[in-house]
Amino acid sequence: MAKKDANTTERTFKAKARQFIKYGGEHLKEDQEFEVKESDVEELSKYADIEIPKEAETPPATPPNGEGEKAGSQAGV
Repeated sequence: MAKKDANTTERTFKAKARQFIKYGGEHLKEDQEFEVKESDVEELSKYADIEIPKEAETPPATPPNGEGEKAGSQAGV
């Protein structure tokens, strides 16, 4: 399993609990607002209403680190 880079920051989104849940070591009551990490969105969407901005839903067409810019015969040269 690959280790995460310590300098990588994970996006967070606003959420509101639909029921009593425990997340991030905290007990959250129904309708309580909290921040949810991007990696937890899929699982927590069953238990909370998560506000995801439109720009976060669509990944960029070109990776931000420049990978994928060279294509075809120039790839890997």
